[in-house]
Amino acid sequence: MERGLAWIEHRDQRVLAYPALHGHPAFSAPVQLVQGAYHRFVGAAHLVLRQRIFTTSAHRLVDAETVRLGASKITFDAPVPAPADAVVDVTPDARRAQALADDALPRGLIGRPAPTPDALRGWVDAHYGRPPAVPSPHQPRRVLALLVERGRVTWAAANDNGTCKIHHAEVLLVQSHWRAHRRPLPAGAEVWVSRRCCRMCAAVLFASAAVPAALVVRYLEDDPGRYAQNTVLQARGQERGLTVDATPGPAPRSRPGRW
Repeated sequence: MERGLAWIEHRDQRVLAYPALHGHPAFSAPVQLVQGAYHRFVGAAHLVLRQRIFTTSAHRLVDAETVRLGASKITFDAPVPAPADAVVDVTPDARRAQALADDALPRGLIGRPAPTPDALRGWVDAHYGRPPAVPSPHQPRRVLALLVERGRVTWAAANDNGTCKIHHAEVLLVQSHWRAHRRPLPAGAEVWVSRRCCRMCAAVLFASAAVPAALVVRYLEDDPGRYAQNTVLQARGQERGLTVDATPGPAPRSRPGRW
């Protein structure tokens, strides 16, 4: 078993995952385990993920925050476990979950001029539809994440945590960008989000930038929730309110979820 293995002992079986071979922090073994479990055990993933996760890798902020939000607890630097009689490898399930998320990207936003705050609100409404009068806890949060370079949107993703608890827009932005381009978030690029990053997303963005200390993340709306407090980006002063005055692209006219 290789360095970076992550696993859970659940009832009479071991559920495990391996990191992606390229070593990107957003595809670590703990992240793959959480994503794969949500895809494999539909409707019952919470029963699996409430067990402690063990990993042979050293502590990493991305893994700690991902497990804190999407699972339960994690032990780092765990010894390689003895062979188990029943093993479920959810690494392929994680890859399938990532591919499905790629298929749902709001690709119609790519290439547009960077939006004004009002235009970004319109993009959110166009993707998700108007917010319901009574919000449902089963609906994904209405969040878009944009990679902005030289005044244009070069990549985009939308929150889909209704299918997987860690499928926040920023995580999907990073994972899909890597799968498409095989490079980190470019130096000089900014990430614009319609809602302020949680601790997991801030850690993923910071770790995935070509120059982490130079990354700037701009947010449209604050998030008063406890998971959005004391993030690595806040601690380093790398967040800004979205007050830029860019020329927005044409208003989208297609029905919700279509670009």
